[in-house]
Amino acid sequence: MLIAGDGLDRRLRDRAVDRGLRVEHYYGATELSLVAWGSCRDDLRLFDEVEVRIEDGRIWVRSPWLSDGPAPDSPVGPWRRGEDGFVSIGDRGRLEGDLLMVSGRAGAITTGGVTVELAPLAERLREAAAGEIHLVGIPHPVVGQVLGCAVSRPDDIERLRSWSHSHLAPAERPREWAVIARPPLTAAGKLDMDALAALIHGHGVAGRHAEEAR
Repeated sequence: MLIAGDGLDRRLRDRAVDRGLRVEHYYGATELSLVAWGSCRDDLRLFDEVEVRIEDGRIWVRSPWLSDGPAPDSPVGPWRRGEDGFVSIGDRGRLEGDLLMVSGRAGAITTGGVTVELAPLAERLREAAAGEIHLVGIPHPVVGQVLGCAVSRPDDIERLRSWSHSHLAPAERPREWAVIARPPLTAAGKLDMDALAALIHGHGVAGRHAEEAR
């Protein structure tokens, strides 16, 4: 079985292995082909002949398997190619030797005039969480947007709210929370950010907690 989508959490990997499943996990993209391989998002190592560098937190890749880029009449999107042959599609991450930690696709919200990038913030919150978390921007009539956070475990709400007040700047703190064990997906199997934001913001999800932006 091949499942495409977000990075595989090590806890979910362990649950699958405990049930006798063999788990292989890769990072790549249509434009980049295969880049790194492992058993979950925490142990992805570069394939042979793949070079990676990190610039401003973004992943740049050079290998024999890169695409030639968008067709002439297609939108360029996040595709960027440097003169040295390295390509980036905007994914964020960090590199330690040949170990690649992928934070996620670049994305940001603006709240009260402050730009907050979601991928690095989600990575920090995951370190403090017991379960899985997802961040989205939710429209707000005063400050533009606020952060919404969906958690898979109810006990993570109070844990993460407390941690956020101690470790994050006010603009980085999620203001609306929801327990959503199975986040909505698009037809392609990706996280449906719009549907998730709607669930968090006011559709009566069990375990929803809201905190007014201040």
